[in-house]
Amino acid sequence: MYFYYHINLASRYSLFIVFMLTVLGSAGCSTVNTFPLAARAGDTIVEPVGSPEGMIATGSSPNTIVEWTPWGVADCSDPAGDLSATPVPITVRGRFNLYPEQTSPAWLQSSALSVEISTGHGPYTTVLLMDLPTTGLTVGYGCLNITTTSAVTYSPMTAHISDYPINLEILPGTGAPNPLTYKLLGIAQKNGDLTDLAPKRRIVIKPDFIESTPSTTYGAIEVEVTIPGLDLLPDPDLGMAVIPDEKIEFTTSKRGNFTWSQSGDVVKVIFLSPVGALEYYDAHFSILSDQMMTLVDAAAINIGSIMTTVKYYDIDGNLVGQQPPLTVIDET
Repeated sequence: MYFYYHINLASRYSLFIVFMLTVLGSAGCSTVNTFPLAARAGDTIVEPVGSPEGMIATGSSPNTIVEWTPWGVADCSDPAGDLSATPVPITVRGRFNLYPEQTSPAWLQSSALSVEISTGHGPYTTVLLMDLPTTGLTVGYGCLNITTTSAVTYSPMTAHISDYPINLEILPGTGAPNPLTYKLLGIAQKNGDLTDLAPKRRIVIKPDFIESTPSTTYGAIEVEVTIPGLDLLPDPDLGMAVIPDEKIEFTTSKRGNFTWSQSGDVVKVIFLSPVGALEYYDAHFSILSDQMMTLVDAAAINIGSIMTTVKYYDIDGNLVGQQPPLTVIDET
């Protein structure tokens, strides 16, 4: 499928830089400048914010807020800035995760692997796309402050986005939000819908991550997720998807395989490594189903009642020791 995007120069530059950051580094890093480096009131800007878990920056119940504050000097770390200035709220239009192409050096030969071993999740960089307000911004140097609640977690090895401001200069004039207009197969132009890039409503199953190198590896990990009420659906399997967390070593050195099935109110998920290289944090996946969400909304499924059991096997198929319990995360 061929998409042709019409985007203005500032936005094209922004997306190109984000792409380069992801490809060249892809280690879940935040940046000290937005892209573009300077923008007018009303313009659209982009900011990579590292590799957080649990960030909600859009919708009616965000746990992340963004504000711009006039600073008077170019560097937000300069103590000569204006400490008395009043911050201006910034609207986040979209939040999505970027991954390297799996055949690229960024996936196969870069520091992106450090994201996995320090967080237990795949090597994504979270990107916020924001529309600056048309009023209230002072022309000149300023700082973008992104503040999250305790629901958003970062690896201890990386700086937390709440801990440092981001440089953003406001230019004279007034712009407008970029509609990210595209053409599809010659059909009339449409505006891009960034909600299609955000995760769908889902249930996330993952182990409690311990930041250390696991001493035990496995040939298989079997997880059973019991969802009381799921069997109320006439065909629970219809439209259901179980998606594993995307990790570098699982697809390369571990030679990982993944399968799942559903019966009644139980979803069974199996991770396999023919070289016996699985680690406990590989048992990380999402369950998605529009049908299931209708039961959640009708209170026929209580996320808090979901139960998990997990079994670990060595490369010879023998049942072996225990690891941290699995956590059910409600992202519905």
